[in-house]
Amino acid sequence: MDVDAYLNQLKGQGLKLTGQRRSILGILLAENRYMSAKELMDRLQEEHPHISYDTIYRNLKVLRQERIVEESMFQDGSSRFRIRCRDPHHHHFICVQCGRTIPIESCPMELPFPVPDGFQVYSHRFDIFGECADCRGVTKPAPVSSN
Repeated sequence: MDVDAYLNQLKGQGLKLTGQRRSILGILLAENRYMSAKELMDRLQEEHPHISYDTIYRNLKVLRQERIVEESMFQDGSSRFRIRCRDPHHHHFICVQCGRTIPIESCPMELPFPVPDGFQVYSHRFDIFGECADCRGVTKPAPVSSN
């Protein structure tokens, strides 16, 4: 989806289509990774010099409530945000340095395990935090030639 599609979704819910929301969505779509409010602030101040953290958090809250943005708590206690994946059932490897996400192709939670009596499961999340090869400075091995 593009920024306008998300803005139309907000408009359909009776919410205002502000320049700050457009900018936040544009940055999150372009980056396609988890970003902190500080990273967003640094990027937004060029276009919106008087924007505050309150405005950023207020917009992120609205975008999260409208299921456009997802939030994840990192090990340092900070919240970071990204555009929600289209597939509501998804899992990722998440780099704690750059916020990059790499999809996990299958659901590791589909192994049989006991669910408490009377408990109804609606959803679950499974994310693995670490450092990507780029942040670790690890070069990936070259593909092996079949010749």
